[in-house]
Amino acid sequence: MFVDQLEVSIVLGTPLDLAALLLVAGSLADDYGRRRIFLVGTLTCGDAVYGTRGGPWNPVDGQYGYTYKDKTFYIHLLSAYSGTSFTTPSLGDAQVTRVFDVASGTDLSYSVDGSGKVTVTGINRTRIPEDSVVGVVLDRTVQPADVAAGGTATASSQETSQGNTAVKAVDGSTATRWCANNGNTGHWLKVDLGATKSITGARIAWESDATNYRYRIEGSTDNATWTTLADRTDTTSTSQVQVAMFSAQARYVRVTVTGLPSGVWASIRNLEVYDRPFTADLGTYRLVNRKSGKVLDVSGASSTDGAAVIQWPNTGQSNQEWQVIAL
Repeated sequence: MFVDQLEVSIVLGTPLDLAALLLVAGSLADDYGRRRIFLVGTLTCGDAVYGTRGGPWNPVDGQYGYTYKDKTFYIHLLSAYSGTSFTTPSLGDAQVTRVFDVASGTDLSYSVDGSGKVTVTGINRTRIPEDSVVGVVLDRTVQPADVAAGGTATASSQETSQGNTAVKAVDGSTATRWCANNGNTGHWLKVDLGATKSITGARIAWESDATNYRYRIEGSTDNATWTTLADRTDTTSTSQVQVAMFSAQARYVRVTVTGLPSGVWASIRNLEVYDRPFTADLGTYRLVNRKSGKVLDVSGASSTDGAAVIQWPNTGQSNQEWQVIAL
């Protein structure tokens, strides 16, 4: 029972929205193999299991996966993975401060390329080949931080009589909101991050779903000179939650509402600003039907518009591989 509970807590761990550094994607061999992996691994690699969180990131059946805790993410190289080196997806602008073999505590050699991918070499695969664990320590927590949360927020106007003030947009709750005091366009909401920071994107939860809010996001280091970070002045999206990705140095972030449907007021439930990318490279996936065990397949490997998509036994071909793309 102990091993079963441990296995479930790892494999079914809640996946991150932003960091995407997570545990064992794909099935682990068989019932005996799973028990052996976790019973052996936890004796020497408990830090990579206990109190960590996990989920799918570049899942490769039986080969590798991830867990994370605080500032460290753990690479689990499983029995089906061959080789003594490993390269991660991009970590964005996060800095690596240490890479080590979890079982022995020995530091490992690594390099980081221009895109933020980390290549680790000299990994010991003979001590615990079923689950060789490498720890990668970052200069920040693995889970991205909303650097706007609790910041000083101001607005061009606010619906004070209803309590819908600017600060409500950065209080971390979507139960509250900022709202302008009329239905005109041009209203803005601004947050002071407290100091100039490296920022990589923003996420806005608008008051209403199925509503076309058009807007522009700008950044400034001095609250005087503004640079456009994301231009959504012609967006047709009606999603309540919208994400904009960019890379900038800014202390102040401002959202200006440039277009509204008739009868709708500028109103934001939550404005989040992040200090690293929302997602790493999510890689390619096979979409497996839970009942049949078959995968989603483009019939005949066709690339023609309107080609049939069917379920089919896994062949390992590219017409059965899919990517998840952030919008």
